[in-house]
Amino acid sequence: MLTTLLLVFLVLLVAGVPVGFAMAVSALMALAAGGTIPLTIVPQTMAGALDSFPILAVPFFLLAGELMEHGGLTTRLLRFSGCLVGHLKGGLMHMSIFGSLIFSGVSGSAVADASAIGSVTIKAMIRKGYDAAYVAAVQAAAAAVGPIFPPSITMIVWASMTSLSVGAMFLGGVVPGFLMYVGLMIYNHYHSVRAGYEGEARASLRELLESFVVALPALVMPILILGGIVGGIFTATEAGCAASVYAFIAGKWIYRDLAWRDLEQIFVRAAASVSMVMLIVAASTAFGWVLAIEEFPNLIVGLLLQLTSSTTGIVAILMIFLLVIGCFIDVLPAAIILIPVLDPIAAKYGFEPIHYAVLMLMTLTVGLITPPVGVALYICSGIAGVSLTEASRKVLIPTTILVLVCVLCALFPELITAVPKWLMPKAFARG
Repeated sequence: MLTTLLLVFLVLLVAGVPVGFAMAVSALMALAAGGTIPLTIVPQTMAGALDSFPILAVPFFLLAGELMEHGGLTTRLLRFSGCLVGHLKGGLMHMSIFGSLIFSGVSGSAVADASAIGSVTIKAMIRKGYDAAYVAAVQAAAAAVGPIFPPSITMIVWASMTSLSVGAMFLGGVVPGFLMYVGLMIYNHYHSVRAGYEGEARASLRELLESFVVALPALVMPILILGGIVGGIFTATEAGCAASVYAFIAGKWIYRDLAWRDLEQIFVRAAASVSMVMLIVAASTAFGWVLAIEEFPNLIVGLLLQLTSSTTGIVAILMIFLLVIGCFIDVLPAAIILIPVLDPIAAKYGFEPIHYAVLMLMTLTVGLITPPVGVALYICSGIAGVSLTEASRKVLIPTTILVLVCVLCALFPELITAVPKWLMPKAFARG
């Protein structure tokens, strides 16, 4: 069955079949080839995968991102970012990176980050004389940090599939995500000095304070989400619901940019995103179930033991493997496919679960900006009006920055574990 499963899956992927359908069909074909297990197990497993309270957080966070974009919260965040860092060399790019940092604290999605922030800033930078390929590459890298910085859709799915604390995983991504954003801003400053990209006019103290006050309702959202989870006020699912309600109130009655007629489009777009995510989650559960009964994780562990017995060597091999996988499969489906394989490895080698999970996710996330798939790079290059090939030439250094942060977190686990150990010691370990 294992050979049929993997062969059918690869053939369907190469043929361009959406990954959710590819996983479901390959699971059915594998069971049919085995002939001993009824095919009804596939729909039963898929339905059971969605019968999960933590997974319910996904549609709420995706809806919150849509409400935030249509309700004017993104525009106010960017204005505040511009007043804060726009006067630096390459100020518009700094503004875009800083805006991505704040926006990722609400949407939890790299695609939402690339679309919402990139659609506002990329064209503006090109009009100011910035190189279009450079702008697309750096903005894509900033958006790619979204799945690492809390709240993260992929972290919610990962935690629900491995019985880890969602809040602890969120907190584990804070320091690595911040380091990645800082690294991109340092690179942008260096490049802007060489390229002659000037900053914008320095905002006065009054303008800075005014932009802060206007952006304050939007800035409260990440605090509402993460603070509520860490403080035990509500679960991740309840946090997503609260974020959606808050985004609606802010867009409708505080900023007054959100009209009742906009809700139809917002709900349709959110529903489309949710449907895609849920199909992948459900199908991957059936796919992973077949892998488990065929003892594929044990085969991988055995192979790794033959290669090296060093835990450092195992981590290095896994990171290289995930970097390659990320080049061909988007981060969420890749994570869901690999969790049934990666999780037993963590148990076998005694890795700290939160550090291991966040590190693996960080490594996969780099694939959002690496060709040939590179979803974030594809979106940003489309907005910038440059080919994916042109943008790929400029993405080498941003990619290197993200990889270096991954390596640092592998060498120094405290970069991931310190914050959750401090703020959520009881939820830190696998529950």
